[in-house]
Amino acid sequence: MTAPRRRQWRADFLASFWLRPALMTFAAVPAAELRIRYEQRRSRALKNFTREAWLNAATAAGIGVAALAFIWSDATAVSAWVRDAADAGNLTMLGCTVLAAGLWPFLQKLLPR
Repeated sequence: MTAPRRRQWRADFLASFWLRPALMTFAAVPAAELRIRYEQRRSRALKNFTREAWLNAATAAGIGVAALAFIWSDATAVSAWVRDAADAGNLTMLGCTVLAAGLWPFLQKLLPR
């Protein structure tokens, strides 16, 4: 078979009406499977994130309750520690750190990535 004849045969084959829809159908099957797998992974990840968020909230609440109980029971010692820290200027640094850590999730949403 000569080269021009082979090129003509290939052009005729590619121009046939059934080839493009058949290729689109065969290509759509893996795409649909990939979409299903993606949705399953996404839903699994969302469940894990939700579970972790509840766990983090419960941990934060527990630490807050423990801190409150500590301050309530040892108020004089805590007030002396706070007074000493305020004299050294460490309380301002601690307050800024706590404020930044508390606002970090909101800052992540507001700032561009």
